[in-house]
Amino acid sequence: MTFVLDGSVALSWLLGDADAREASYAFTVLKALRAGGVAASVPMTWGLARTMRPQLKV
Repeated sequence: MTFVLDGSVALSWLLGDADAREASYAFTVLKALRAGGVAASVPMTWGLARTMRPQLKV
């Protein structure tokens, strides 16, 4: 099965700044990817996810 991976999910893996519900979802997705049988696809605009989270301090 292939699904579209949202940039905010991947960012929450790296940054750990998601609330409890978002973090739970993000790590459920990560576990499914690691288990195999599931593949992620990303849209061409995936890299723009950073602009959708203006509260990030880089």
